[in-house]
Amino acid sequence: MNKVKSNSSYVKRYFQNPDLTPSQQKRLGEDLGEDFQTLLDNHQGNITWEAFRAYVDQLKTKFWSLNNKKPGVPFSPNFWSAIYATQVSPRIKEYFPEIWENIQKKKEALKAIKD
Repeated sequence: MNKVKSNSSYVKRYFQNPDLTPSQQKRLGEDLGEDFQTLLDNHQGNITWEAFRAYVDQLKTKFWSLNNKKPGVPFSPNFWSAIYATQVSPRIKEYFPEIWENIQKKKEALKAIKD
């Protein structure tokens, strides 16, 4: 069973300077995505929606925990949104296509109401 990276390994890798460059932010998001994928892979393809959501919560908790360890300016909420969009959303589509379809239909319905 693969293990996710510890918070201390993230701190050592990314927080030597108070500000993250855009490329460091991108890599941090990718590393968090790798940890998320590791959790999913440990289910060997038999993951439930409830377990998936619990892993999303773990990822979000890890993100904000790292934020608390980061020197300097805190992460923006938009950074979490970007990680969700690039790391979680594609996996919802992959693992739960029917739920993804429902999400997309709801988005379209909301957009139609706003227009």
